[in-house]
This record gives sequence, C-alpha cells and structure tokens, in this order.
Amino acid sequence: MRRLTLAVVLVLIALPVSAQEIVSVTSLLVEPAVYDNTEVTVLGELVGDFSRRGDEVWLQLNDDEYVDAPLGDPGTKPNGTNSGIGVRVPASLFDGIVEGPPGRYGWRGPKVTITGTFLHLDPALGGETYVDGHEMSLVESGRPIETPGVGIAPVVGAGLGVVGIILFLGARRRRETPSQ
Repeated sequence: MRRLTLAVVLVLIALPVSAQEIVSVTSLLVEPAVYDNTEVTVLGELVGDFSRRGDEVWLQLNDDEYVDAPLGDPGTKPNGTNSGIGVRVPASLFDGIVEGPPGRYGWRGPKVTITGTFLHLDPALGGETYVDGHEMSLVESGRPIETPGVGIAPVVGAGLGVVGIILFLGARRRRETPSQ
C-alpha cells in the first residue's frame, strides 16, 4: 500500500505546474463570481473567426458537445446549443500553435486548451467577459467534416415552386392583358 501511495505522489509531483482541472464555459458563465480574476483552463474548439488586433488575437472557444462529435460526423445528431467564450492570446503564442481556419460549416476547427485569467465584466474593455490566455496547446488539428448532400426532395420542391411561380405570373398576365 505504501508503494502505491508513493507512486501516486511521485506522479502528481511529476505533473507540470500548469496542469489543472478544466473548467467548462458553462461554469464560467453561470458562476462568474467564483472564477472572476482567477486562473482557469478551458478546452474546446476554435470557431467563427480569428481577429488579429496588433500583437494579440481574439478567438471564440466552444466547449459544447459538438467539439468531440461535430454535426456531419457519422451518427451525430443535433444535441443542444453551442456554448463558447471569447479568448485573448498573444499573437506569438497563437502563431506557434494554430494552423488552418477556425471551425465552420464543413470544417472542425482546432481543439485546444487555453490557460489564462477569467475576467468577468472587465472594465478595461467596456465590460467584456473573456479568458485572457497566456498558455495554449493544440490537442487536435482542424479537419474537414463530411457534409451531406442536399437530396432529391428539396430539389424537386424548389423546381415545383419555380413552375408554380411561372404559372401564376402567366395567369396574372393573361388577366391583365385586354382582349381585342
């Protein structure tokens, strides 16, 4: 038993100092007073856009169910809403880690962990709530997501709609044209 305890202690000592419990975005937003102005680590997919402002980059990090099961992956169905938070990181940190575009339709963005200070209603930025990141690591690179084709039903429906509009306009024109 002592050997097991010693082994556990040695493993814990060997862990990097930055290793800490991952906090969900939902926890940050539901209980902001608990985390305000404290160091947190968040894990998620970078989505939307990367906004470079001088020597920093603003990101949107989503940590919802779609991070590990993006819509379009086999067997994945809609399951709830997106949950995300803004993150600010130094451009030098971002450039060394992130390659490729953020997540969007047809593309799963890079999955990362970001450690930084959670700031709720930061007065220096007009009340912005975000994570001011100082550490970032790539967990998984972005990748394409298979997107299903349109299918025959919408195409037939659209075609019938166009035919209906043409017939309606033709009938309307015949009614408005005076007979000779």
